[in-house]
Amino acid sequence: TEPSHFFGRSELINTMLKSPFQVRILLGGRRLGKTSALRAVEWNLLNPNTKYLRRAFPVLINLQLEQPKDLDNLRYLLIARLREAIESWRKVPITEICQMYREFLTQIQSGEIAVNFLTQSGIKFNINNSDSEKRLNNDSFRLAFLKTTEELRKIKFQGVCFLIDGAEYIVRQNW
Repeated sequence: TEPSHFFGRSELINTMLKSPFQVRILLGGRRLGKTSALRAVEWNLLNPNTKYLRRAFPVLINLQLEQPKDLDNLRYLLIARLREAIESWRKVPITEICQMYREFLTQIQSGEIAVNFLTQSGIKFNINNSDSEKRLNNDSFRLAFLKTTEELRKIKFQGVCFLIDGAEYIVRQNW
């Protein structure tokens, strides 16, 4: 997937770079280079010296590895991988730490508190966090996506291009 070794698909890549906000489906058998093509698009979209004015921030997601459980989990994965990609593109500013901490708290599944001063056996409280599943409903996804795209505009990207590898995983799901 090294860009200097990628050749033979420049027309496909240029087409995708010209209009990165259109939906495209790349079909082909195993070992034909679909993932390599997605990597090449990802690399080219991140290139700050591109000749194209409308830049999309690329987010490569392999659904065969992620295997979302339902639509809410898929929405969560889209936002989570988008945030991870942005964070690896640049460091998160201090102002985001509070929000990140609140999001971290939703990932804690449960906790236990033990109080031993009243009796020898003590009292235990188990607390389960109902928000621990990695899920986003449509409204939460929409708000998170809008906030993130606004952040992308500040770093000179006009939107997001989700590069979804293994999309056939979704097609096989009932949801």
